[in-house]
Amino acid sequence: MENNFYDDWLSAARKADAERAAATIHARGRELRWMSTPQDARVAMVAGPQVGFRTMGGCVLIGEIASGWKTGRHSHGEESICILDGEGYSLIGGKKYSWQSGDCLQVYSEVPHQHFNNGPKPARYLQAMLAPLEAFMGILNYVQEAEAGPISDEERAQHSTLAEGDAGAVYSGEVHMEEVGAVSRSPVEDPYERTKKIHEAGRAYLAGRVILRKQDTQWKPTRQAGMRCALISHERGFSYRGVNFSLINEVPPHWHTGRHIHAEAMIYVLEGKGYSIIDGKRYDWEAGDLLHVQGPHTDHQHFNTEAVPVRYMRIGFTIRDLYPNYDKKEQVSTSGKIG
Repeated sequence: MENNFYDDWLSAARKADAERAAATIHARGRELRWMSTPQDARVAMVAGPQVGFRTMGGCVLIGEIASGWKTGRHSHGEESICILDGEGYSLIGGKKYSWQSGDCLQVYSEVPHQHFNNGPKPARYLQAMLAPLEAFMGILNYVQEAEAGPISDEERAQHSTLAEGDAGAVYSGEVHMEEVGAVSRSPVEDPYERTKKIHEAGRAYLAGRVILRKQDTQWKPTRQAGMRCALISHERGFSYRGVNFSLINEVPPHWHTGRHIHAEAMIYVLEGKGYSIIDGKRYDWEAGDLLHVQGPHTDHQHFNTEAVPVRYMRIGFTIRDLYPNYDKKEQVSTSGKIG
């Protein structure tokens, strides 16, 4: 029977609703399935299609590097990284970036990178990518150049002489950071000039900031949670296009966030315990858990039931920004004490 494409289109929204209703929303850190890959001696998928999440093409993983070990060296699409525990350094695009717990790194598309744990205990890092979307589009290009293993004496000696990469380096040419991304097409524009602008924007993208250290973050009051600090953002010199660890919210003891509605995001709990109401359902969580705000218009609110602050990190997948009519943000209420 010939496929009736139009009927498929008419039923697409209903089908998507059913898939969202059946998908996983909450990943528990205590229940992760750890495995070994050429890149990570120990890694787990936290959120993604492979573990039941219906995402817009994003995924989140957590990797662990034993003391004295390194990850593999590879390249792929854009990636955001947050160091959860430990200390070490990364080689990104041939430059060295030392890190410790609370630091964030942005790896730009197809830039080779490798992580090294030269501290006394295991290091853990959270990573977010758009690998499922890139695979669907046929542009996922994973290149594994070396595998995980112990750091050699030769590597230790060689890396000890490398200068630290500039944490705040940004492109200094004619193209400004806000212009990185889509280049508009004018009907009277010379196509060669447009190609030149695209190439300039590409250079600006690859010259974006790479690391934000915890000591450089700034906390500010917010009506949504209590306190907030920005992480990987364009305002801080990062030129991400697809994915970023955007901010950390802190919720005071016995306090709730504002209730609000928006498109897709993920929330990773760094500290504390509590619960969330997402589209009318309750999810109890603790540090190490992840919650998926699916979109397109997900109503949600978070509650800190403990006597200590809660901190959670927001993971943004900016494909939603390409459709301004899709992301209809709505602030229903502001934060306050649990009544």
